[in-house]
Amino acid sequence: MQTFYVDVYFLINFTVDILALYIAVRVARVKTGVIRLSACAFIGACTAVIDFFAAEYLVIRLAVVTLSIILLARIITKRASLRRRIKLLAVFLAAMLLLGGGVSLGYSILDRIFGESLEGMTGAENRGALILAVLVLLSIGVVKLLIMIFSDMLAEKSVRVSITIADTTVEADALVDSGNLVKDPMSMRPVLFIKPSLAERLVPRCVADLSDLDLLDEDYRRRIRLIPVSGVNGTHVMTGVRPDRVLLFDGRRQEEVLLTVAIDKEGGTYGGYEALAPLAAIRDAF
Repeated sequence: MQTFYVDVYFLINFTVDILALYIAVRVARVKTGVIRLSACAFIGACTAVIDFFAAEYLVIRLAVVTLSIILLARIITKRASLRRRIKLLAVFLAAMLLLGGGVSLGYSILDRIFGESLEGMTGAENRGALILAVLVLLSIGVVKLLIMIFSDMLAEKSVRVSITIADTTVEADALVDSGNLVKDPMSMRPVLFIKPSLAERLVPRCVADLSDLDLLDEDYRRRIRLIPVSGVNGTHVMTGVRPDRVLLFDGRRQEEVLLTVAIDKEGGTYGGYEALAPLAAIRDAF
């Protein structure tokens, strides 16, 4: 009689699901959190367990999988268009196929090659767990490599952005730049550069000048960042602010992205634009 370990099966599926969800969230560039990721992975793992026990009941399996997909699309992020949620689910399913298929194929290969030697060292149950752990790690590396190789390369364009900080919201057209790779060192978010002409409508002058910051309340002071920027003339520091929300507009559609705003005091504009948006942060917004 074959023994089925529900806890091990649940844990393996939970781990693979949360990895696939994390990859999907990164690729689709949606806003989420640890609680939402964990809840979705829990739903996915429960679905896998139910699917195993209901293997002979096709209708029940289809109903459970359909409900699981609907819940995942609803829970994974608070704000996103239907099109973007569908894109996220597509990437999630693709990542699941890569991770699950890679683990299954690799398990059969490694078990055939090293099975007897590992069984003598660790026992049959531990042998399987050891091989699965190694394969999950290898699958993560492969998926990350594929994401790097096949990442989209979009033509340079402009996008309409809306920035909200405290009670102030401004809109402007931003030039999309694939060379903008600057990150906020505190949150590792990409950086949206704005010119002083836009900054004076968005933040108090003391923020741009980094002077008299004591005049601001504590919540606003916590938003302020120092962003190191490297250029042809060396590295210098720009004043940054963590916004409440940054929205991108494409016709009637809008998407929220995670960005830090930095004030660029150098003269001129970005080809006539008051803002410079990083391509890496918005390439999958629409």
